[in-house]
Amino acid sequence: MANLPSPLHPLTPSAPVVPRTAAGRLIVGTAAEGATVKEGSFLVLDGKMVQVVDGLPVPVQIRRAGSEGIPAKHAPILHALIPVRDWTRAVLRAQEMNEPWGAAQIRLKVAYTTFKRNFGPINLTSISISTDPKTGAERETVRRPNLQPFLDDPDCWLVSSIEHYDEETGTAKPGQIFNERVIHPPAERLVLNAADALAVTLHEVGCVDLDRMAELLGKSRDEVVAELGEAVFLNPALSMGAIEMWETADAYLSGPVRTKLAAAETAAAIDARYTRNVEALRRVQPEDLRPSDITARLGSPWLPTRDVETFSAEVIGVQTHVRHTVEAAVWSVDLSRFENAAAATSEWGTARRHAGLLLQDALNSSVPQIWDTKWQDGKEVRELNAKETEAAKERLLRIKESFERWVWTDPDRTDRLARLYNDRFNNLVPRAFDGSHLLLPGASNVITLRAHQKRAIWRIICTGNTYLAHCVGAGKTFVLAAAVMEQKRLGLVTKPIMPVPSHCLAQASREFLMLYPNARILVADEQNFAKDKRARFLARAATGIWDCIIITHSAFKFLAAPAWFERGLVAEQVQAYEDLLAKVGGDDRFTVKRIEHAKEVLEAKLEALTTTARSAVGPVAHSCWRPAAAAYPPCARTPSNGSSNTVTTMPETHRGNYSVIYQQSSGGW
Repeated sequence: MANLPSPLHPLTPSAPVVPRTAAGRLIVGTAAEGATVKEGSFLVLDGKMVQVVDGLPVPVQIRRAGSEGIPAKHAPILHALIPVRDWTRAVLRAQEMNEPWGAAQIRLKVAYTTFKRNFGPINLTSISISTDPKTGAERETVRRPNLQPFLDDPDCWLVSSIEHYDEETGTAKPGQIFNERVIHPPAERLVLNAADALAVTLHEVGCVDLDRMAELLGKSRDEVVAELGEAVFLNPALSMGAIEMWETADAYLSGPVRTKLAAAETAAAIDARYTRNVEALRRVQPEDLRPSDITARLGSPWLPTRDVETFSAEVIGVQTHVRHTVEAAVWSVDLSRFENAAAATSEWGTARRHAGLLLQDALNSSVPQIWDTKWQDGKEVRELNAKETEAAKERLLRIKESFERWVWTDPDRTDRLARLYNDRFNNLVPRAFDGSHLLLPGASNVITLRAHQKRAIWRIICTGNTYLAHCVGAGKTFVLAAAVMEQKRLGLVTKPIMPVPSHCLAQASREFLMLYPNARILVADEQNFAKDKRARFLARAATGIWDCIIITHSAFKFLAAPAWFERGLVAEQVQAYEDLLAKVGGDDRFTVKRIEHAKEVLEAKLEALTTTARSAVGPVAHSCWRPAAAAYPPCARTPSNGSSNTVTTMPETHRGNYSVIYQQSSGGW
């Protein structure tokens, strides 16, 4: 027996050796630092289970009668999960460093098999539905008895990700990490031509870098540009002097192409290099819409005021003055001209609401209401006059329909308005995003993303605000995870936060680590974001360098922006209204009244922020925000696949040092 070879692996699982200093102290780091022993980790030291708290091993107390600690049934689960976690990390570490990993995989199989035999699948899930006896509303409760004791460990969701679990059948099978290599070292892309060099630079820096391409090809910049042809264009609107901004064809030949064409024609008159821009942009100009394809309604923001004035003079028979304050979206009409006009109260209006007021209603999309005032029990009471209101609505409809017929009757006016509409609104060409060049360093090689997913990832990188309106099962979580990691790699975001629906938290965390096993993520589950642990979680979020922080929508609401930040935003809006009032002047009372009302609402909000203390998340969370986060970019509406039939955009909100990316469920936000 003594001469027989030792077994390939022990019959009972054990964890790798815990790193210590020469003096025997633990070498502790954070999950954000990629440490082996992390803050919050459960360990077994000298046969006793401990948890690392503030860098020190604290014994885990077992709950006895009248004492505090973890339930006794949780202790064996923790003991069994620790070696699963440690050998998972050992496999990933060996593969990342290109070292032998077979022995670590064998140890992982033993640890996992032992756990599954004793406790069932790691992701064992039970779902129960309870009914509220008072309201009759049903509530779904999801329990994960094998993960619940381990939620305090920073590698909880990594352990969850190594197993494929079917909630419908309750069965589980090991993931690819048990038998395959899931992480490969970055592959060097072979550069044979300018197209290859362009793909490499887009991958490396996310934009066109001619100097880098020239370096890869061993050619001059001019030679690279000549070889690329119409794959790249020099944008005259962004180039200044010696600074040249080159863009890919899909970026330059999309968006407001009419505006770009005008800029290119102006630049081409000075610099012949822009001649090819003009030729290419002319080929992608959208076809002009005919007047019959354009709906011109009263109140459309693109209509000139002089056409409304002409309509009033020619059709209603009253010459008046019309103002349009674009900043406040308010139209006003000089009503004094209608007071003595007979047609204003008979043919185009009523005795209770003349045509001038109805024209103003039409311009502001208002519905007229006629009120009768009477005294009742010593009080003034207002009562809606249904008959007069209906009569006013009929005249309002007549004014609207008459304008829509009249506006296209004059040939010169028709040509002018059609040109104005086409130049302003029929100006956009959707961009066809192409993410085929993406290599996704650090992603598991056992997961292959489809073309539509790479297009969506590249769109998020390029635009920063994309709404993934893909169907269930299309791989949105993988897209978000890859987009987060790519933006982090390119330096576009600092600390991404991904708010997800509560029922998707476990799935999002697990799938994130399935795609990026070595990602440094922080998950705000019910254990970490409990009231007594919230400040600790926020401190970890603020001080650590995380690839992503995954949090539920309900928990995200606790991360309110500090009052001083909101006060600054509201104060800027109040000042904008004050500037607008000075611009409008006092003679336009209707517009002034609207602006003053909006200003009063904001001033009341500002006063409330000044007097209300903001302490929902404590001072730690306030230190996470940065005052440079005033911009909330609008949501783009162009599809990522270039098709006009699919909207695939996702709003992204920048809050200070954080980039917030929302995960949508099938039922809505």
